[in-house]
Amino acid sequence: MVSNSTGSCGEDGTIRAWFDWETETPSAALVEVLAIATDSDPTKLGPLNYAIDLDALDALVQPMEPRTAEHRTTVSFSVSDRRVTIHNTGEVVVQMEDLRES
Repeated sequence: MVSNSTGSCGEDGTIRAWFDWETETPSAALVEVLAIATDSDPTKLGPLNYAIDLDALDALVQPMEPRTAEHRTTVSFSVSDRRVTIHNTGEVVVQMEDLRES
């Protein structure tokens, strides 16, 4: 588990976690939150490169500087029947597939 994260699970099953991009990579955060969402061991998730280029994710989602609030970056994609949104603010959101269909 990533030690510098905080998180919550809403009543609707949406998982929100916050990370410090200065000390954690977005790709590592993605693995942790997906493991929680799928109730799986992170090493059992299987390859994620079919859903997103992890190196590109890390390059795109850079820490947001306090003076550049207008330069927000958000990356969204689907993986393991989940909708994932990663923000350069440090927030990672995972929604269950059935929520997207309703």
